[in-house]
Amino acid sequence: MHIEMETKQLKSIRLGLTNKVDRSEIARKIYLTFPTHAFENDEETQFKLLNEIADFWRIPIYCIHAAGSAKIGFSPHKKTEFKPGISDLDLAIIDEKLFSRFHEAGIRSSENYTIGTNFPIERNNENTKDKYLNYLSRGILNVSYMPKCKLGNLWSDFFRDISNKYTDKFQKITGVIYLSQSCFEIKQISAVKKFSTPGSI
Repeated sequence: MHIEMETKQLKSIRLGLTNKVDRSEIARKIYLTFPTHAFENDEETQFKLLNEIADFWRIPIYCIHAAGSAKIGFSPHKKTEFKPGISDLDLAIIDEKLFSRFHEAGIRSSENYTIGTNFPIERNNENTKDKYLNYLSRGILNVSYMPKCKLGNLWSDFFRDISNKYTDKFQKITGVIYLSQSCFEIKQISAVKKFSTPGSI
């Protein structure tokens, strides 16, 4: 696929792969230190949004990082470029305490995962229990798959409300909680790998 605008993030990923830099190092550099493409020349909005999230969930603002096309300008999984007002903003919150808080809530509400009916049902009538536990085993807590509980509802309500405040920039804003920086980096390596396959992008 031809990419109309090669962002600085994409150029750096390609340069790293050309120089045979370890993919985990590329992921760390791009997703944890590079600016977020969607907020370039609009850093005031970035701070306002991230600060609101940090205040509400009582986490350090530096724990919040963007991923997906909003971060690098292109989604290697969907093969689509970032479009303001059309694309989503996918946020990663790397915080062990928040991860544990939601993890424990899920255990309680499902009685240690023995109540399978307490998990959300997707459009294809598939129970999300297996997806939730698969992500959890990798240090990723996807609240949209977790057992139904008050804390999960609070999360959904919060991100729905905050999405409505920024419809000019994003179709919706989502958040996923990571146990550690390492877990986040490993997840982003899958995106970096997409650029290393000849002819894929």
